[in-house]
Amino acid sequence: MALALVRYAGYDEEAEPGVKRPLTPEQLQERAFRRRKRLVIRAYTMFKAGKDTADIAVALDRKESTVLRWVSIARSWHKKLPVPYEARK
Repeated sequence: MALALVRYAGYDEEAEPGVKRPLTPEQLQERAFRRRKRLVIRAYTMFKAGKDTADIAVALDRKESTVLRWVSIARSWHKKLPVPYEARK
């Protein structure tokens, strides 16, 4: 009994098999934003658990100043306050 392959949504017959289409700039930006948001939340969770920003920076392989900014941003989100690092209109 032979298995038949089923085409997936978004299949492009002109593309070579196994070759993925490059992401658009919008898709790349969205992925970067989601990853950064996960890191911000993770840093804040570690901070609430009693970790120092220096320890968090080592764990996440980032600079301490970056981690401190992330913790401040996440705290603002949590308390529903304006984020101090956003541009104001």
